[in-house]
Amino acid sequence: MSKIYVMDIARYNQGQLRGTWLSLTSDVTPKKLRTQIKHFLSETQAEEWTIEDREGLAGYDGSDLSQICAIVNAIEQYGEEEIKGFLIEFGEDADLSEFNDRYLGLYGSVENYCQEAVQLPDEILNTGFFDGRLEFYIDWESIAEDAQVNWISCYKTKEGYHIYSKRG
Repeated sequence: MSKIYVMDIARYNQGQLRGTWLSLTSDVTPKKLRTQIKHFLSETQAEEWTIEDREGLAGYDGSDLSQICAIVNAIEQYGEEEIKGFLIEFGEDADLSEFNDRYLGLYGSVENYCQEAVQLPDEILNTGFFDGRLEFYIDWESIAEDAQVNWISCYKTKEGYHIYSKRG
């Protein structure tokens, strides 16, 4: 579950720690967040606030309420590791509406992605010449290195490599 810790700046400046955790559900909007924050601040007539901590936001460290909401919704739809990799590769202010166009999938290795991405014609594969050992003829490691330089970004997790297109 995603949540943010909102802190009262005026109380903090007076040497007191006053804040609250706000849970972020998939229906969160910037307007709803602002309403929750105003309600929290109204208890002491405070006006200034900051987001001091975050959990379940794919490593996002910013305070933009619109981006926080977009991240929560994207995590709900695609998963936290997928969104974390996207934000690492394209920046915390990345446009999450581009995720579908850029995310290419989860693979055991970058070489596995390249092998799947390079579709060799059946007339080459079915000649019997390769005898099912195409890896002896193609340097997939070099192709993967070139792909990372020119076309793709990778985020490694314990599950494998999340692959993203550098071209939107």
